[in-house]
Amino acid sequence: MKLKDLIEKTEWENIKNHLENIDECDKNLSGYEDVLKFLKLLPPKKVPTTIHIRHIVDDYGDGDVSEYEDVYGMEPEDEQTWALDFSPWEEWLGMDLDQGSLEEYGEDVFVSRCIWEMTYHGYTPQDVQEKLDKLAKQVEKTKERLKNGKLKDATLQ
Repeated sequence: MKLKDLIEKTEWENIKNHLENIDECDKNLSGYEDVLKFLKLLPPKKVPTTIHIRHIVDDYGDGDVSEYEDVYGMEPEDEQTWALDFSPWEEWLGMDLDQGSLEEYGEDVFVSRCIWEMTYHGYTPQDVQEKLDKLAKQVEKTKERLKNGKLKDATLQ
């Protein structure tokens, strides 16, 4: 099953409460609802990536613990996991769904988590692209400063 297939059968009322319960969620429910409507109209682009979700517990010591659901992508025959937040939305829609994650979280939570991750950088594909472009410019500026000796290389060996 592709994310597009799941999105098409998802009703807003079924995922609204799940989005409200995501701690990091900015509670812009009308924005998320608009995204769901938009995704139902957007054609998917076929990609080899599969969407997974897993529960993460980060223990930083001294009682500082962070728990969250990690939405990530994997490609066939590859153990590497990939962040998906900057992926084009058409590609998200063309991704397969990990059956184990889908069974563990259920369809409504799966969709709500994907939509939250998709909108981490904005509520439209243009918003996300602008953030990506800004990040790319920052990387280029940093490389230039390193090259010109205006910034020391902080890479750990």
